[in-house]
Amino acid sequence: FLAVDTDGRTSVESIFACGDLTGPPLTANKAVYQARRAVKAILADGEPESAPSSAPIPALIEAVYTTPQLAAVGPVLELAKRSDLVVHRKSYAISMLSQVHGAHDRPSPDGGTDLPGEVKIWTDRNGTVLGAAAIGELAAELLASIQVTMQHGGTLEQLSAVPFAYPSISEVVTS
Repeated sequence: FLAVDTDGRTSVESIFACGDLTGPPLTANKAVYQARRAVKAILADGEPESAPSSAPIPALIEAVYTTPQLAAVGPVLELAKRSDLVVHRKSYAISMLSQVHGAHDRPSPDGGTDLPGEVKIWTDRNGTVLGAAAIGELAAELLASIQVTMQHGGTLEQLSAVPFAYPSISEVVTS
């Protein structure tokens, strides 16, 4: 992997890198984000050697598009080890979407008939969202609203107040 600054500059003047070449996570959304920052840096006043951006790199959703999907946003492996955080577990079964699309007729792994899936959201004691992981249909899409909340330093209470489309998978995080 190549070491780069926040705008993709390498140690070689006027050479930028982004994507898999810069290390994990090896995801398309990371590559696109890095490419946008690199282009802005290159075009900034025509001076590629201008100071790197001080904007924080956002938390990225990492997803595995299997059946069921697996997705995470934030440093979930580190968060899972911490005992000072609050873990909020929400089942897909609470969504109206699972009822509307007949998911209530599909058997779940535990023998029930709910739409199988769950999201875990880690917050600090003040409710600030620090990360989340989901397994189930549309897991990556479910985490999008959590990603935005994290990017803006928001709380789970603020996220829960958003009136998402109903029925949709997003309602899982608001209940």
